[in-house]
Amino acid sequence: MNGVIERVNILIKDLGLTPNAFAKKVGLGSSNLSRKLKGSTPFTTKDYLKISEALEISRNWLETGEGSRSRNNHRKAHRR
Repeated sequence: MNGVIERVNILIKDLGLTPNAFAKKVGLGSSNLSRKLKGSTPFTTKDYLKISEALEISRNWLETGEGSRSRNNHRKAHRR
């Protein structure tokens, strides 16, 4: 399975949402997300941005699987 697809499926499961509810939450069309999850259409830079902004997660983690899933870990460490 494609790493991005796997990570998006993890997000859907962790949030307890259906793929349609997830698509609505992040601002993607449900049929568009369905094609992406099946691997027939690739995720775009715009998709990564929409998902990471809507869920407040790291875009780098979403795209590459590297680093922390939370985009706030780095900022919180510097606030202490």
